[in-house]
Amino acid sequence: MRGQTVIFDGHRINDRFYVGEVAVGLPEFAPRTEDREFADGSRVRGMRLGCPEITIQLVAKPIRGRAARESLSELMTWLHVDGPRPLSLSADRGPWRMCVPNGAPQMVDVEWEDRVTVAFLQVEPALYGERRSVTVPSGGTVTFVVGGDYPTKPTISSDAATRDSSTQQWGLRLDDGDVMRVKVPVSTASTVRMDCDARTCAVNGTTTIPTLQSDWFEFEPGEHTIRNDQGGGACVVSWYERWHR
Repeated sequence: MRGQTVIFDGHRINDRFYVGEVAVGLPEFAPRTEDREFADGSRVRGMRLGCPEITIQLVAKPIRGRAARESLSELMTWLHVDGPRPLSLSADRGPWRMCVPNGAPQMVDVEWEDRVTVAFLQVEPALYGERRSVTVPSGGTVTFVVGGDYPTKPTISSDAATRDSSTQQWGLRLDDGDVMRVKVPVSTASTVRMDCDARTCAVNGTTTIPTLQSDWFEFEPGEHTIRNDQGGGACVVSWYERWHR
């Protein structure tokens, strides 16, 4: 699709370039298989989605007193990142992708040095949508709906977590099943930060690990209930809606 607005890592590509064809690939379905013993075929052990590629054709805009090579040089500084960054395409109408530049930009017109095709690898197959959050009351329960069509992993933040007097733990239970709990070393109100995507946990600013009974929460699209079932103190649970497209 031509004429899109493209923003990478906060840089609006359209400020320096006309955007031509944008080709967005679909993620590869990659089954994990193993050979069957004494039988034909394979046994499927799991399925994962691969990383699609996005290619974007660019033409440097004519800017008085500025050579096309300068715009290409600036583009290279924007692309020179050390990890995945957000890539927004206007055709996606809001959701954005986590991408890294992939391979060498291809010069289309070597003589004028104003046309280039860049490629990105979308390292997470699902897009990021709206940021949502709910507050779980101290010792209470909240029911909420997760939008999107792809699982998402939340963050949990409390500035007033107090431990259970017998277990010395503070934590939550999801849908009467999985729990996320952490040891709180002091009896006074504490700060707790949990990131289920990055798999990090901290109490009063000190990195720690959840209890052995804990599982990092993952929300499927649909309705869920979270309960503060260990200790007290309200917390905020936040997540991004995730989309396949």
